[in-house]
Amino acid sequence: MAHDPGRRGPEDEAWDALAEAWQQIAPPRLEQAPAELRRAVIRADLRFRLLAVAEYACYFALILLVAWYLKERKGPAAFLWGFMMLCFVAWGLDFAVRIRQGLWQATDSSTAAWLDLLVERCARKRRYARATWLMVGVMLSAMLGMFVVYWIWLPQAFARIADNRWTVAAVMLVTVGLQWLWWRWYMRRVEAEARALAALRDEVDAAR
Repeated sequence: MAHDPGRRGPEDEAWDALAEAWQQIAPPRLEQAPAELRRAVIRADLRFRLLAVAEYACYFALILLVAWYLKERKGPAAFLWGFMMLCFVAWGLDFAVRIRQGLWQATDSSTAAWLDLLVERCARKRRYARATWLMVGVMLSAMLGMFVVYWIWLPQAFARIADNRWTVAAVMLVTVGLQWLWWRWYMRRVEAEARALAALRDEVDAAR
């Protein structure tokens, strides 16, 4: 039977929906913007979305890891660890969603609106970096609290931790060290981005 170009099947509707979705998330052309700002918007928008997807994927991978651990390990010690980890995952996922609210699309397609959006994203990145220190501090404090619970009510689990106390201490120190190194690298990038955006704003204001 010959294909009727006028007929549309489910596949055509699916492709139309996909194309419409891509058009909705794509940044505007910014025809009146300086070339540097246009490139900055496109790069930042793509990087922003890819990082968001990667972060959400990491959290869901942690959920699967905790689920697998609880399936393989039984007992109150495993349950307490799994419950604590799921609480942190839920907190982190909720924060990752809230910190990005309102940052997906500019209020309009003007140059000033997209420049304001990039500046707001930069400010949110500073808040994100500061919040990671809070998360690390709370996580380490919760782990120490869990060790106290083990010591009082689950002596066998605490004995296993005590046998590996130097490993546990090293993991905590490495976690703090890596967090500090990441924070310094990340804040340098954010400050460099803030300076570039300030220069672009001066350029846009001078062109008006």
